[in-house]
Amino acid sequence: MSGSTYRRSVLITALVGQCCVLVLWTLLVMASSGEAVASSNDCLPGWLKAPSSGTCVRFFEYPRKSWQDARAACQQHGGDLVTIRDARMNAFLTKHFRAYYCYGKRCRYHHYYIGLHDKETEITWRWLNETETATYTNWGYGQPNNLKFYSQKYDQDCAELYRHGRWNDIWCDRQQAYICERPPSSAAPGECEPEWFKNPSSGTCKHWYAERKSWKDAKAFCRQQGGDLVTILDGQTNKFVDELRTSEKGGTCWIGLNDLSKEGEFVWPNNQKVTYKNWDVDPRKTNRNGIDCVVMGYRGTEKWSLFYCKEESSFICEKKGVCPTVDGVCPAGWSKGVSSCFKMYELRRDWKEARTVCQKDGGDLLTIRDECMTHHLEGSV
Repeated sequence: MSGSTYRRSVLITALVGQCCVLVLWTLLVMASSGEAVASSNDCLPGWLKAPSSGTCVRFFEYPRKSWQDARAACQQHGGDLVTIRDARMNAFLTKHFRAYYCYGKRCRYHHYYIGLHDKETEITWRWLNETETATYTNWGYGQPNNLKFYSQKYDQDCAELYRHGRWNDIWCDRQQAYICERPPSSAAPGECEPEWFKNPSSGTCKHWYAERKSWKDAKAFCRQQGGDLVTILDGQTNKFVDELRTSEKGGTCWIGLNDLSKEGEFVWPNNQKVTYKNWDVDPRKTNRNGIDCVVMGYRGTEKWSLFYCKEESSFICEKKGVCPTVDGVCPAGWSKGVSSCFKMYELRRDWKEARTVCQKDGGDLLTIRDECMTHHLEGSV
């Protein structure tokens, strides 16, 4: 079947005024020529392909987590904490270490949790599946030493990877950076770009910026990144944003809330109404002309405070995750969509007739399988 092409199409109908818009969606499944097919061996955006294991890894610095919470976060990404079975994998990970502070040419680097632990049996270090004992190790000098201070209730039962590729045993409840590992796959809808962090509650990606800007300049910068200042619609998102703020440098950061349009009537970007509130002080007591923008962290907490919009602060941007598009070239008259091509017909048809139109073109009515497809179509209709 070399060089041949197979199509399975589906069609969507959407109302525009009183006219039906018919969108024909064609899923291209190519033969060995490989045209217009996303590779199933690629890593997701922000993930690195590890040559020795063939898996994908990603470094997470913020927000820092305990070993157990880091493992849960990795599992949410379809993987787990990284397993290091040989020196080649260890060297690969060490090569991609990130510094959190540099002065001149001297830098300090993050320490990262890995999937190794001796929780079950002291001195017997196992990987995540509890049955695989570590056969390759690269402990630092004098490690593991199970160090225990008077202030620590527990033994050092978890392992971290630090600069120069050495390992150290550490308390499992310590807040650390971590490395996740997952199988290779094609791009998943909504995956965040490197340095952006996905909020499980909202499904959007967030990034803290240290550069201090006025509220309007911060908003303009976020829009240049394809997003806007962060919106907080529930307590879980508020906690996530606060963890991101405090895990970086702390201090105040702009959020998207403001009453610039109408005094006392606060809205989020895109005029979203306020459904969740977390004020430090009731804004009705402090609000006056010129104090129209909102920061988090003014008193060192996750509470919100009114601020003069011309003041400068760090800020957090928010945007939707990366949505993949089909590789290769779509047929004439078709547009690239999410892992496939689609075509739009501005025809007045009932549902049954619309389906017939599509079937004559080798397709059928559209099935919307994920948020990325919805967003893509919203931008096309």
